[in-house]
Amino acid sequence: MPVIYLTFEDSEEEVACDVIGIFPVNELNYIAVVPQGEDEDEVLIYRYNESENGQDISLDDIEDDEEYERVSEEFYDIFFEDEDE
Repeated sequence: MPVIYLTFEDSEEEVACDVIGIFPVNELNYIAVVPQGEDEDEVLIYRYNESENGQDISLDDIEDDEEYERVSEEFYDIFFEDEDE
C-alpha cells in the first residue's frame, strides 16, 4: 500500500498515512488515507490535486457537508461494495 506523509494543522509533526485509493467524483479527484497506527475505520478523505507534470500534489479539506456525504458514499461503493455481498 502506498504511503504519503501529511502534516495536520493541529500538530507540526508529519504523520505517515496509508493510501487506500484515489478516485473521481463529479470530475474532481479525491484521496482516502488512514494514518498509520490508527484504527482502519479512521478513514480521512480529501480533495486530491496533482500538478500537470505529476510532480506535486495538494490535498484540500472537503468543507461542504453535501459534497463530503456524496464523496463518502462513492468511496464506500468503490472500495467496500464487494464486502456487502
